Amino acid sequence: MIEEKVNQDGQKQKINNLDVIVKIEDKFLQVRLIRTERWKNRNELTPPMPRAKFVGESEAKGKLYYFVGRKELMALKKQHSH
Repeated sequence: MIEEKVNQDGQKQKINNLDVIVKIEDKFLQVRLIRTERWKNRNELTPPMPRAKFVGESEAKGKLYYFVGRKELMALKKQHSH
């Protein structure tokens, strides 16, 4: 989802939010790409910069994404091979 906002310095920003949210313990992290209006040339935006922010549980509902490392996957495979 793309949002347009104005930051605390008065610069316009275009924020592209990833549609999935990662749960880390009891917190929810959303990854975003942000393009910000340049100071000298207000019609030009910076290249997309990756950023992340913590969001509330209500914003995370239905968008959670879990990833599993190789170590956990191998342990799971070992459990089921017996």
